[in-house]
Amino acid sequence: MVYQFLIGTEANGVYLLKNNQIHKWDTPVNAFLLKNRLFCAAMLSDNYYSFGSILNGIVISDKEGDIIQSINIKKGIQNYHSVPSIHLLYIFYIPSIYLLYHLT
Repeated sequence: MVYQFLIGTEANGVYLLKNNQIHKWDTPVNAFLLKNRLFCAAMLSDNYYSFGSILNGIVISDKEGDIIQSINIKKGIQNYHSVPSIHLLYIFYIPSIYLLYHLT
């Protein structure tokens, strides 16, 4: 059986560990995370991941690393005074000056 792991870093993006070798995860979501700095991540299912960034909200990607959905200021989050976080139960918390967004 081949195990694969994604390893995330704040400033250097995401890496794929497979067969005891580490490679940069060359995907659209990793390009986004390199630009916007990874804060947190969670596996939503066998096919989808969520990533919280420090500078530009949350993105959902498929297992190939293509961005499926993004949630940011342009989509209704009021600010980024606090970074988004992803609870282990896949509940998205996005702090705001006025309230705490809770997306399920």
